[in-house]
Amino acid sequence: MKRYFEVISICIITMQFTSSLAATTVDFKDSNQLNVRNYGAIGDGVSDDSKAIQKCFDEAKKFSKAKIVFPGGTYLISTPIQYNNQNPFSIEISGGKGESKLLSKKFLSFFIVRGNTTPSGNVTIHDLSITGFNPPYSSNHPFYDQPGMYAYGVALFNLASANIYNLTIRDIYGEGIYMVNDQRSKAPLSASARNVKITNNQILNCWGLLPSLKKGYQDEYGDGIYLSNVQGAQVRNNVVKNDLSVTKQFGRAGIVLEFNDEECLIDKNEIFGYDRDIHIEGDLGGHIISNNKLTGSEIGILTSLSCKDRATPNPIVISNNYISNEGIPLHNSLTRVFPMASRALVSLNGDWKKARVGSTLSGNTIVFDPQSDYTSKVLVSTWISFLNLKDNVFSQANIPDKKLSVVFGYEVGDLINNSFKNVADVRFPGVKVKGDRIVTGKNSGNTKTAGTISNLKF
Repeated sequence: MKRYFEVISICIITMQFTSSLAATTVDFKDSNQLNVRNYGAIGDGVSDDSKAIQKCFDEAKKFSKAKIVFPGGTYLISTPIQYNNQNPFSIEISGGKGESKLLSKKFLSFFIVRGNTTPSGNVTIHDLSITGFNPPYSSNHPFYDQPGMYAYGVALFNLASANIYNLTIRDIYGEGIYMVNDQRSKAPLSASARNVKITNNQILNCWGLLPSLKKGYQDEYGDGIYLSNVQGAQVRNNVVKNDLSVTKQFGRAGIVLEFNDEECLIDKNEIFGYDRDIHIEGDLGGHIISNNKLTGSEIGILTSLSCKDRATPNPIVISNNYISNEGIPLHNSLTRVFPMASRALVSLNGDWKKARVGSTLSGNTIVFDPQSDYTSKVLVSTWISFLNLKDNVFSQANIPDKKLSVVFGYEVGDLINNSFKNVADVRFPGVKVKGDRIVTGKNSGNTKTAGTISNLKF
């Protein structure tokens, strides 16, 4: 019965996200429509359309509500397309499904939209294909490990809302989709975007890394989708894939939730080929991470030690995900950035400021694939107090030369119906102090294979 109410609770929260965003969607029906062809864009893939497109975007700023249309064609650009408006605005950037393409043969950002830091701008972008310039990794890669050397497919600054769907963004060194308030961690919660939907996009081979401590701010770029200063965002049905056989290098993170993000939904995405597939840091908790396929990484989900202080906890729910290292080439020279101590397919940290106390890990399948590379000795590592563990499968092949540990630090809430298959051991470090009382909720229905040991009876 308790499991039933947990599922119902997740569904209710999801419906609240959906209904809240639907109620505030901007209606562009009466917008002033501008066609980039009317400003001189040709769209033949040969002529440089940058100035014509920029002229169209500048014209759009004359209207509080505008729709910019890219008819079918291939638009070659050599400079970023920028829209900077400090007044309240709503702008839609629209293409034809599979027909409207933007292309660059040089290192640059494509769309940069910027509003006021007290946000009043609304943006919708859809049905466009964006292809940048990012050669496969090599020792002489022109941008790799360079501070500040990154570009954007779509960059959104200081907005009240955003609806991004049906985009294909590929071959960007830096950030595929990037949304932030310029004040970042110092921004008041009133400056957070309240209505954000990132859905049905394909972010392909968008990657970057800055692994060197001596070069600027280490680990500052290289994400598929990055969101900061948003509340109640939906990130759903996206494919974020960095094909390691093509790019020859990890990206930083597939999806990032950072400064002041709260109660976001990451659902039904496929993510592959990043140092971390999902990275959460500096947030306010309350997220749901569900039904995702997270592969091609040694860290499927990471919650950082850094999270916002709260008077009361705001637990996160991680449910029904498939998480595996499968697809990482064996014996590779890929660069790992996050330290080994935090490398695990699920690495949950950060309850020292209470935001994530009482979080839930339920219905997940977490698998070590021995045919793919994996440098850590730990399958799962959690350091969140009163973490609830329900109906999860923690699994690896029964091979003697690579046995992984599962570690649950601090107290556990419920420990129900979990399966531990062929892992070396299941460790509860707090048993040394609290014994069986380390489980503060129910302890029932858990199983482990014969070769798996544990310091807790279950």
